[in-house]
Order: sequence, then C-alpha cells, then structure tokens
Amino acid sequence: MFNFKSAYPIGIDIGDQNISAVQLKETPPAERNVLVPALKDLIKNKRFAGKSVVVHIPPKNISSFPVRFQLQETESIESAIVRESKEYIPFPVNEAIIDYLSTAPTAVGDGNQYTATVIAAHKDTIKQYLLALKQVGLSAEIIDFGLSSLFRLHQY
Repeated sequence: MFNFKSAYPIGIDIGDQNISAVQLKETPPAERNVLVPALKDLIKNKRFAGKSVVVHIPPKNISSFPVRFQLQETESIESAIVRESKEYIPFPVNEAIIDYLSTAPTAVGDGNQYTATVIAAHKDTIKQYLLALKQVGLSAEIIDFGLSSLFRLHQY
C-alpha cells in the first residue's frame, strides 16, 4: 500500500497575531540547498508587500554566553566584550560577528566591572543567509535568534 505519512512532524509557531506552520520533507543529497528555491516559492505567492525581512536564524549557528569583564584604561565596552569573547567562541574572533544584548555594572568591585550577554555567529554563515536573501530580491533588516528576539520584545 501507499505510505503518505511524512517523516517529519508539522512545526507550528503560535504567536499573538499570527500562526506559522512548516513541514520539512526528505530531499535527495543533490537538492540539499533548498533555501533559495523555498524563498523563491514564498515570494512567488505574492502574499507579502515589500522586500525587507527580519530573519530568525537557527540556534545551531549562534554562540550565546554571559561574560563578566573589567574595563581597562581607555578601553570601550565593545572592545572589552570582544576581548572576553575570545575564550567562548569556537572559531577565531576575527571571523565572528559579535553583538551583545545588554551590559550592567556589577555590584562588586570598583565600578569598572560589567556583565553582558554576548551573541556571536560566524561571518561566513551570516553571509550565506544574506546571499540567499539577495538572490531572491530580499534584504535583511534584522538578523535575530531566540534569546535576542525575546530581549527586544521585552524592551518594546
């Protein structure tokens, strides 16, 4: 008999103002790069106005970690975060795109100590996403991931 059952479950994201659903399907090895064709199909439906997008990338492409640091003389917060991030990022820091959600002075010390939540991604990974979007005529306004999205929502 026929087996119409998908190997993958339906993924549903329920929000306050929308519901998103997707179901993956098995693709032959030659078709593994399905992002551009999938984006083209999405655009082809013409259910969207504009070309600017907010992209949520998978957590596997992100490193997120807390850091505690002390500012050295004439050092900016950004430089200190990059300095401290070196030990947490699984690739050279010069190959990383680094952002941070917040900084806060610590309650101990001389007032020159801070904590921050840092997010890092490999530049090549981000370039691949941007290239795929560009190939279908889209432009990323924001590239985000789960924790960062929640933080932005809280600030809103």
